[in-house]
Amino acid sequence: MKLLLSDLPSNLFLVDLLFQRGINSSSYEHWLGVFQEKKIVAISVSFGSVSKSQKSRLIVAFGNPKACTRLGQQESSQGGTEMIIGDRTSSDALYTQWRQSAQLVYDQRLYVCHAVPNQETIPIRFATTKDIDIIYQYSAQMVIEDLKYDPRILHPQRFHTSIQSKIERNKCIVAEHNGEICYIIDIGTHFRLGCQLGGTFVPPKFRGKGFSTKATAAVCTLMLSSCDCVTLHVHEQNIPAIRCYERVGFLASTPFRLISFLGTNHAQ
Repeated sequence: MKLLLSDLPSNLFLVDLLFQRGINSSSYEHWLGVFQEKKIVAISVSFGSVSKSQKSRLIVAFGNPKACTRLGQQESSQGGTEMIIGDRTSSDALYTQWRQSAQLVYDQRLYVCHAVPNQETIPIRFATTKDIDIIYQYSAQMVIEDLKYDPRILHPQRFHTSIQSKIERNKCIVAEHNGEICYIIDIGTHFRLGCQLGGTFVPPKFRGKGFSTKATAAVCTLMLSSCDCVTLHVHEQNIPAIRCYERVGFLASTPFRLISFLGTNHAQ
């Protein structure tokens, strides 16, 4: 825990998992660590693999870069993964030992918000089951734009189940304009120490009209009423998104990396 707390904003997801479940209570997560003189110096966590021969859905690593290369050797030998996301130094060290070349490697940046400046907002609400079809469509469009594959083709049942689950658990917030959804954002980790947001999407016809800034300000105000900070990560080349988040009160923090091993031939 002390290692993760050395950079809490970067590790909110893993810290929350430790608080909730520890490291041994779920077959969905698999934790590995490197120790020096009985002190843990690096960890990696893989998610979604049910056997050593099967790819995990995601791997997150953090800690000493040399130790992360050792974790990379181990993780790569256990079936690999679909994606690596996290602190850039740790993720890059992990990837140096990978047996498979990535399809996409993105420079990302973690942004952190502790307070929202006074500004105009728009009403937001939690998505409901009546929204599932449009959220399914928009979420797929977001993945196509960001990761260059269509999850409706690559993992149709898994993708639909994930959309249904996040709606049922109040993990998806939307805003509307003239009765149409004009903004979607997902709530990931959310506990007293912080909230991690992701999956932001504005349909093309609503872009450039200020909806994202106003809705994100409303979301962050809501989240900060029950936690210390809000985080998200964004592609460093996505200047419009960065300007939006900075207007809401986000400040640039840790360099992040997104490494995707999913094929780029599944988008339509």
